[in-house]
Amino acid sequence: MALGWLESLRRAWASGSVTTGRRAQIVRRLHLVNLSRLRGLLVAVVAINAGVLALALVTRGLTREVLGSGPLELALSLHRLVWIVLDLGALALLGRCLASPGPTSRLALVETGVIAANMLMVVSLILPLYAYYSTVSLFYVAVFSLVPLVRLDALRSALAIAAPALILMVGVLVPDVCSPVNISNAVNLAAMAVLALVSSRFLFAERLRDLHQREVIARQQAKLVRLALTDELTGLANRRSLTAGLRREWRRAVRDNASLALILLDIDHFKQFNDLHGHVAGDDCLRRVAACLTRHARRAGDMAARYGGEEFVMLLPGLDLVEARELAEAIRIDILGLDLPHPGSPRGRLTVSLGVTVRLERDEAGEDLLTRADGALYVAKAAGRNQVYVADGPTGPSPGEDGQAATDQAG
Repeated sequence: MALGWLESLRRAWASGSVTTGRRAQIVRRLHLVNLSRLRGLLVAVVAINAGVLALALVTRGLTREVLGSGPLELALSLHRLVWIVLDLGALALLGRCLASPGPTSRLALVETGVIAANMLMVVSLILPLYAYYSTVSLFYVAVFSLVPLVRLDALRSALAIAAPALILMVGVLVPDVCSPVNISNAVNLAAMAVLALVSSRFLFAERLRDLHQREVIARQQAKLVRLALTDELTGLANRRSLTAGLRREWRRAVRDNASLALILLDIDHFKQFNDLHGHVAGDDCLRRVAACLTRHARRAGDMAARYGGEEFVMLLPGLDLVEARELAEAIRIDILGLDLPHPGSPRGRLTVSLGVTVRLERDEAGEDLLTRADGALYVAKAAGRNQVYVADGPTGPSPGEDGQAATDQAG
């Protein structure tokens, strides 16, 4: 079943339904998981070799009686010492790769090289001892400790498992090809290698499917989050996202004693626009106004949101009253420049009214900004629309010198 899924995934890759970028991401994640598991396995190998080496030193006399050779005993001890040093170096290399992965090809090379090197160390340990024990069980243990933990495709399985098994088969048969024990061990090695290759390929396919499914789920969850925080029609932040953003920026402004400006915009006579042009044209109008606001939200932290219906909000961290008023006026002129016909408006084209405010020391929450901007917007609409009005000072909206409504610079 897993192999069939792997083939279907490969066909999907070939047909283009799974992009090259997604494929590379899945394979890269698989390599990183392998390296992490391989690091744990190497720690166990180092611990076992260190224990065996210490035990060999303690039981040195008994070892010489069994092996009957001082040089062989020394060679085996050196072999284990080299193996420990090799794996300590491999652990350092794996740690660097996991901390700074680099290219995927590098991960694959390190992974295959470390496994192959350890399997060859197993082979080189078994061959000199074979004359005494006539067993290759250590190789079986190594293979079936590796296969459940590390997922290898066919090529890397052949390099890391089949090639060392073939070397060991030759080493077993060469001394006496006719020996039943040697033939039995060689046959068992061949069967074990085939079983390991099949198992490794099966587990590789299972892991690949698991990573692919996780990626699909993560993408779907990210999409749901975006949908939950985005207005479907305009693509701007929705009211929920605005509420969260306002609270976040409010806390930052209070903490840093920084300015925080807010612009509340309303499309003038939008109900008449919908009645005269239809809701399809009305939706297009909302999208064009939203695009205009997006063009003016240039700085990091700026947020353009649809507040509801034909109302929009610009949240502007760091802007003072003068800068916010200038930006609001630029938005008004920009939307007027869209030159959208509007027979229901006294000017014959689409206009907007805007209320502007900034955070005051007496404000208790970000909602105070919305309340004051709404009051300023009400004054702008009552004064004839197509205007910017600024709510300044503790007295709220008032047509004072700094809050004088802007006249239509475009005529």
